[in-house]
Amino acid sequence: ESAGDLQFTEAGSDAIVLAVPRGHALAGRGALAPADLKGQRLILRAAGSGTRSFVERALKRSGLDLARDCDVVCEVDSTEAAREAVKAGVGLAFLSNLAAAQDAGDGRISVRRLAGLSLKRPFFLVRPKTRKPTAAARAFAEFIKK
Repeated sequence: ESAGDLQFTEAGSDAIVLAVPRGHALAGRGALAPADLKGQRLILRAAGSGTRSFVERALKRSGLDLARDCDVVCEVDSTEAAREAVKAGVGLAFLSNLAAAQDAGDGRISVRRLAGLSLKRPFFLVRPKTRKPTAAARAFAEFIKK
């Protein structure tokens, strides 16, 4: 794909998942419905975050408005801050599956998907059309595609 003077090459994808504190009532359940989030304490990324915008749009299409339907307890500036808040039991947060994987594997958080909702997003390599990639750039592109 290209736009203007830039070339975009899809390099992989990731899914956004719901990170749930260990011991929370939703932690032991399978896939959740968006309606299960109503009234839940939620940690959001700061306004302007791509993750937040992506999640808000997807949930709105399913009939859930985070600001109206959930108890937003805090907004954070980083994925790390959201992960730490979930581990501390502050609330639920939407995180990259890649960012949540280690804590989920260690049992420090539970990761849940929302049934009927696709929260998968692509990652792209972007480069100027007029420049050939360097050897290092080509090696990096091959590395991240694996």
